[in-house]
Amino acid sequence: MRHNNLSATAKTSLALTLAASLLFSMSSAALADQALEVEETSISYEVSPAEGEVVDFHTAAQEAFLSNPYIDGVIATPASIEIDGETYLIDGNPYDSKDLETRKRLHPDYSIPDPVVLTWEGEPASDTYYVEISPDANFEQDVRAFTADGNTVDVYNLLIGTQYFWRVAPTEDEIGDSDIYSFSTSSVGPRNLYIDGVTNVRDLGGFELADGSGIVRQGLVYRSGRLNLSNIDDDISIFEADPDYFELTITEKGIDTLVNELGVKTEVDIRIRDQGTYVSKEIGNMNNDRIEGLEYVSLPMDFVGGTETDNNFTRLDNPASIKAFFELLADEANYPVIFHCNIGTDRTGCLGYLLGALLGMSEEDLYVNYVFSNFGSIAGSTRASGRASTSIYEGTGYGATVMSYPGETLSEQAENALIDICGLSKETLDKVREILIEKY
Repeated sequence: MRHNNLSATAKTSLALTLAASLLFSMSSAALADQALEVEETSISYEVSPAEGEVVDFHTAAQEAFLSNPYIDGVIATPASIEIDGETYLIDGNPYDSKDLETRKRLHPDYSIPDPVVLTWEGEPASDTYYVEISPDANFEQDVRAFTADGNTVDVYNLLIGTQYFWRVAPTEDEIGDSDIYSFSTSSVGPRNLYIDGVTNVRDLGGFELADGSGIVRQGLVYRSGRLNLSNIDDDISIFEADPDYFELTITEKGIDTLVNELGVKTEVDIRIRDQGTYVSKEIGNMNNDRIEGLEYVSLPMDFVGGTETDNNFTRLDNPASIKAFFELLADEANYPVIFHCNIGTDRTGCLGYLLGALLGMSEEDLYVNYVFSNFGSIAGSTRASGRASTSIYEGTGYGATVMSYPGETLSEQAENALIDICGLSKETLDKVREILIEKY
């Protein structure tokens, strides 16, 4: 359904959002053609990353998995990782117990990326510095600014496959006198993000389409774990004592990143609001007033794990929520969007798969993106390879369901499945593609 009755303000907002997304998703090769206006400068430092360097902000463990995700021919996360001489399983469970009173975190959240570390040395020296970074060579769009107490600053949540320009000076007033430095980020996805207090966060954009015709735009759709405690699993004792209990897990710093830095407008929560067939209420008393600047939308999906015979695509009333999700994505005014269930793996993984398949991502990218969830603190020990193969492809998994429909490509099969199972219109799905795909 096309929304031709947008207000002038909404249309302006949409144009700015899509323009920013288009700039973000440009390849480093295209950005390299930007012409810098060469001016005489008086501030020049020895910097890192080196000029033209390609930086990968995935951690060593993430990079190892993404460079070769196969073990004995099956996509699976590494079995373990060493940190400070200690070996830990990568199994989604960072705690020594489920008891909130006694449990200790054994290791950090493996899903968080490394920062891109900008450093500089030389004169003029200062106790503090002002730093700007942008994908725009002229620093006129999408500029992020930092104040550093030393000769280094950590930058998170950069786009993949993008050339960045940066400059540094002792004060903001002097920034125009600085040399401009550049580096590029690796094009390897997923673009995982650091939002303080939220695990398992990544952009659905940045992936090349399977037919090589374009890419999925970055900065428009994010998937994650919950933003607040749920009445489920290890948190249930709190809600048994106080059914109205509410606690954000996302921090104030995380909210600033989500709302101000990433500009997210809409939170889609697919946790169950009322008693369900598989699990009980887990909404955690979230509503539209909890996070200022974020429009809250509840689209409950009943949960089924990797050992059940039915799947999150066809289960109970889930098709109705899936239909509403895609209709929300067909309205440009809702972007950018973040969607999540409790841990961001099964139901979130189902929506991520259906959306990625519709857009034309490859089966391998869809599968690897699913398995990447096991780097998150998802409070479970199910091995990712078994969980993914059961939920997606084996038996009546949602991937197998999609591929049972006619079509010459996975995208066509996903379209036909969404139309038949959820009652979506082709016009709606075409609108989602129009918004989220950048053709070469």
